Amino acid sequence: MDESIAGSQVLRFCQKGGRGRAYVSYPALTEYGFNGASGFSQFLEAARVTGVPDEIFGSATVSGPLATFNGAHNWVEHPYRKGLALIGDAGGASDPSWGQGLALAIHDAKLLSENLMTDEDWDKAGNAYAVQHDRDFGIIHTFENWMSEVLCDTGPDADKRRERILPMWHQDRSRNPMTIVNGPSKQLDETVRKRFFCED
Repeated sequence: MDESIAGSQVLRFCQKGGRGRAYVSYPALTEYGFNGASGFSQFLEAARVTGVPDEIFGSATVSGPLATFNGAHNWVEHPYRKGLALIGDAGGASDPSWGQGLALAIHDAKLLSENLMTDEDWDKAGNAYAVQHDRDFGIIHTFENWMSEVLCDTGPDADKRRERILPMWHQDRSRNPMTIVNGPSKQLDETVRKRFFCED
Protein backbone atom coordinates (compact mmCIF):
# COMPACT_ATOMS: atom_id res chain seq x y z
CA MET A 1 0.00 0.00 0.00
CA ASP A 2 1.11 3.53 -0.76
CA GLU A 3 2.34 4.92 2.55
CA SER A 4 0.65 8.25 1.77
CA ILE A 5 -2.81 6.67 2.08
CA ALA A 6 -2.12 4.06 4.76
CA GLY A 7 -4.62 4.58 7.58
CA SER A 8 -6.93 6.74 5.46
CA GLN A 9 -10.65 6.08 5.12
CA VAL A 10 -13.74 7.62 3.54
CA LEU A 11 -17.15 7.86 5.20
CA ARG A 12 -20.27 8.80 3.21
CA PHE A 13 -23.75 9.28 4.64
CA CYS A 14 -26.59 9.58 2.12
CA GLN A 15 -29.43 11.99 2.86
CA LYS A 16 -32.66 12.99 1.11
CA GLY A 17 -32.82 14.82 -2.17
CA GLY A 18 -29.54 13.52 -3.54
CA ARG A 19 -27.59 15.18 -0.76
CA GLY A 20 -25.11 13.64 1.62
CA ARG A 21 -22.23 14.19 4.01
CA ALA A 22 -18.75 12.86 3.27
CA TYR A 23 -15.56 12.64 5.27
CA VAL A 24 -11.96 11.74 4.48
CA SER A 25 -10.04 10.65 7.56
CA TYR A 26 -6.26 10.52 7.27
CA PRO A 27 -3.12 10.42 9.45
CA ALA A 28 -1.98 13.77 10.81
CA LEU A 29 1.35 13.48 8.98
CA THR A 30 -0.41 13.48 5.60
CA GLU A 31 -0.13 16.86 3.89
CA TYR A 32 -3.83 17.35 3.24
CA GLY A 33 -5.99 20.29 4.21
CA PHE A 34 -9.46 20.75 2.75
CA ASN A 35 -10.97 24.17 3.37
CA GLY A 36 -13.68 25.95 1.44
CA ALA A 37 -15.03 25.25 -2.03
CA SER A 38 -11.54 25.64 -3.52
CA GLY A 39 -10.41 22.53 -1.61
CA PHE A 40 -13.11 20.27 -3.03
CA SER A 41 -11.02 18.88 -5.90
CA GLN A 42 -8.29 17.89 -3.43
CA PHE A 43 -10.94 16.31 -1.20
CA LEU A 44 -12.19 14.21 -4.14
CA GLU A 45 -8.65 13.15 -5.05
CA ALA A 46 -7.94 12.14 -1.46
CA ALA A 47 -11.10 10.02 -1.51
CA ARG A 48 -10.17 8.39 -4.81
CA VAL A 49 -6.66 7.36 -3.75
CA THR A 50 -8.14 5.36 -0.85
CA GLY A 51 -9.93 3.20 -3.42
CA VAL A 52 -13.36 4.87 -3.62
CA PRO A 53 -14.72 4.30 -7.17
CA ASP A 54 -14.94 7.46 -9.29
CA GLU A 55 -18.70 7.09 -9.75
CA ILE A 56 -19.36 7.52 -6.02
CA PHE A 57 -18.46 11.21 -6.22
CA GLY A 58 -18.70 11.52 -10.02
CA SER A 59 -21.27 14.34 -10.14
CA ALA A 60 -20.81 15.68 -6.61
CA THR A 61 -20.78 19.41 -5.94
CA VAL A 62 -20.19 21.38 -2.75
CA SER A 63 -23.41 22.45 -1.02
CA GLY A 64 -22.14 23.13 2.48
CA PRO A 65 -18.98 23.91 4.44
CA LEU A 66 -15.76 22.03 3.76
CA ALA A 67 -13.15 22.16 6.48
CA THR A 68 -10.34 20.18 8.06
CA PHE A 69 -10.31 19.34 11.76
CA ASN A 70 -7.71 17.80 14.02
CA GLY A 71 -8.92 14.50 15.47
CA ALA A 72 -7.20 14.92 18.84
CA HIS A 73 -8.96 14.52 22.17
CA ASN A 74 -9.23 17.69 24.24
CA TRP A 75 -10.64 17.85 27.74
CA VAL A 76 -10.76 19.75 31.00
CA GLU A 77 -9.98 17.81 34.15
CA HIS A 78 -12.78 18.24 36.66
CA PRO A 79 -14.94 20.61 34.54
CA TYR A 80 -16.54 22.49 37.44
CA ARG A 81 -15.13 25.50 39.29
CA LYS A 82 -16.79 28.15 41.45
CA GLY A 83 -20.32 27.82 40.13
CA LEU A 84 -19.38 27.21 36.48
CA ALA A 85 -19.84 23.78 34.88
CA LEU A 86 -18.58 22.91 31.40
CA ILE A 87 -20.57 20.46 29.29
CA GLY A 88 -20.24 19.04 25.80
CA ASP A 89 -17.16 20.03 23.79
CA ALA A 90 -16.31 22.70 26.38
CA GLY A 91 -15.75 19.99 28.98
CA GLY A 92 -14.30 17.33 26.74
CA ALA A 93 -14.15 16.88 22.95
CA SER A 94 -13.47 13.39 21.65
CA ASP A 95 -11.95 12.57 18.27
CA PRO A 96 -14.76 13.58 15.85
CA SER A 97 -13.99 10.50 13.73
CA TRP A 98 -16.09 8.51 16.18
CA GLY A 99 -19.18 10.72 16.14
CA GLN A 100 -19.50 11.26 19.90
CA GLY A 101 -20.07 15.01 20.09
CA LEU A 102 -23.87 15.13 20.41
CA ALA A 103 -24.06 12.02 22.60
CA LEU A 104 -21.51 13.47 25.03
CA ALA A 105 -23.24 16.87 25.16
CA ILE A 106 -26.58 15.23 26.01
CA HIS A 107 -24.91 12.90 28.49
CA ASP A 108 -23.20 15.81 30.27
CA ALA A 109 -26.42 17.83 30.42
CA LYS A 110 -28.24 14.82 31.91
CA LEU A 111 -25.52 14.22 34.51
CA LEU A 112 -25.38 17.86 35.56
CA SER A 113 -29.16 18.33 35.76
CA GLU A 114 -29.62 15.13 37.77
CA ASN A 115 -27.01 16.24 40.28
CA LEU A 116 -28.53 19.73 40.57
CA MET A 117 -32.01 18.30 41.11
CA THR A 118 -30.92 15.87 43.83
CA ASP A 119 -28.66 18.11 45.90
CA GLU A 120 -29.60 21.58 47.14
CA ASP A 121 -25.92 22.34 47.59
CA TRP A 122 -25.15 23.26 44.00
CA ASP A 123 -21.42 23.49 44.62
CA LYS A 124 -21.45 19.91 45.86
CA ALA A 125 -23.65 18.90 42.90
CA GLY A 126 -21.28 20.57 40.44
CA ASN A 127 -18.27 18.78 41.88
CA ALA A 128 -20.14 15.46 41.78
CA TYR A 129 -20.96 16.09 38.12
CA ALA A 130 -17.29 16.80 37.36
CA VAL A 131 -16.19 13.52 38.95
CA GLN A 132 -18.77 11.59 36.92
CA HIS A 133 -17.81 13.47 33.75
CA ASP A 134 -14.12 12.61 34.18
CA ARG A 135 -14.96 8.95 34.74
CA ASP A 136 -17.23 8.72 31.69
CA PHE A 137 -14.97 10.74 29.38
CA GLY A 138 -12.14 8.43 30.41
CA ILE A 139 -14.22 5.49 29.20
CA ILE A 140 -14.77 7.21 25.85
CA HIS A 141 -11.08 8.12 25.51
CA THR A 142 -9.95 4.57 26.30
CA PHE A 143 -12.44 2.95 23.94
CA GLU A 144 -11.65 5.29 21.07
CA ASN A 145 -7.95 4.51 21.51
CA TRP A 146 -8.82 0.81 21.28
CA MET A 147 -10.85 1.40 18.12
CA SER A 148 -8.03 3.43 16.58
CA GLU A 149 -5.52 0.69 17.38
CA VAL A 150 -7.63 -1.91 15.58
CA LEU A 151 -9.02 0.12 12.69
CA CYS A 152 -6.52 2.91 12.03
CA ASP A 153 -3.02 1.69 12.91
CA THR A 154 -0.84 0.89 9.90
CA GLY A 155 1.90 -1.59 9.14
CA PRO A 156 2.23 -5.39 8.98
CA ASP A 157 1.45 -5.96 12.68
CA ALA A 158 -1.70 -3.82 12.44
CA ASP A 159 -2.81 -5.71 9.32
CA LYS A 160 -2.36 -9.06 11.07
CA ARG A 161 -4.27 -7.78 14.09
CA ARG A 162 -7.22 -6.77 11.88
CA GLU A 163 -7.15 -10.12 10.04
CA ARG A 164 -7.52 -11.87 13.39
CA ILE A 165 -9.96 -9.53 15.15
CA LEU A 166 -12.47 -8.41 12.51
CA PRO A 167 -13.81 -11.90 11.65
CA MET A 168 -14.23 -12.61 15.37
CA TRP A 169 -16.15 -9.33 15.83
CA HIS A 170 -18.39 -10.37 12.96
CA GLN A 171 -19.07 -13.76 14.53
CA ASP A 172 -19.70 -12.33 18.02
CA ARG A 173 -20.82 -8.69 18.03
CA SER A 174 -20.72 -8.55 21.83
CA ARG A 175 -16.92 -8.42 21.60
CA ASN A 176 -17.19 -4.82 20.46
CA PRO A 177 -19.41 -2.95 22.95
CA MET A 178 -19.89 -0.09 20.45
CA THR A 179 -19.36 2.71 22.93
CA ILE A 180 -18.85 5.01 19.94
CA VAL A 181 -21.80 7.23 18.94
CA ASN A 182 -23.76 6.13 22.03
CA GLY A 183 -21.65 7.68 24.76
CA PRO A 184 -20.06 5.87 27.73
CA SER A 185 -22.47 2.96 27.99
CA LYS A 186 -20.14 0.43 29.59
CA GLN A 187 -17.30 0.27 32.08
CA LEU A 188 -14.14 -1.00 30.44
CA ASP A 189 -12.32 -3.55 32.54
CA GLU A 190 -9.66 -6.11 31.65
CA THR A 191 -12.29 -8.70 30.69
CA VAL A 192 -13.87 -6.28 28.20
CA ARG A 193 -10.43 -5.36 26.84
CA LYS A 194 -9.46 -9.00 26.26
CA ARG A 195 -12.76 -9.72 24.51
CA PHE A 196 -12.42 -6.60 22.38
CA PHE A 197 -8.91 -7.56 21.23
CA CYS A 198 -9.92 -11.24 20.99
CA GLU A 199 -7.26 -12.32 23.44
CA ASP A 200 -9.53 -14.55 25.55
